[in-house]
Amino acid sequence: MEKSLLFFLYPLAQTVFFFLVLAAARILFFRQSGPDKKGPALEGEKEKHFLDLKEEVVYLALIFINLIFIHLQTSLILLSHRIGQGLNRFYFYMLFGVIIILIPYYYARGKMILKE
Repeated sequence: MEKSLLFFLYPLAQTVFFFLVLAAARILFFRQSGPDKKGPALEGEKEKHFLDLKEEVVYLALIFINLIFIHLQTSLILLSHRIGQGLNRFYFYMLFGVIIILIPYYYARGKMILKE
């Protein structure tokens, strides 16, 4: 089989997607200071706790997004060698479920910070 630069297309797409999500999070997510836009601006220690919470949620989401990419890549490799059956749908959907669970996690932790 001939060598091709297309081999690097998938890792390149994964890397570009990672940095795009990170940049979008920094632009959109780190603007507001409370758990919602209606809340008052926070100062001091609470502001630092919210910034830490936002970074935690963004990095957790990026971890699970990369796990999705890794699962797709592993499935493609195993399928191309006729070793695996392809995509493990349960694991794939569970990764998306964990990402969605991060939304109420963020709001619950934000409310806890406000009550401190």
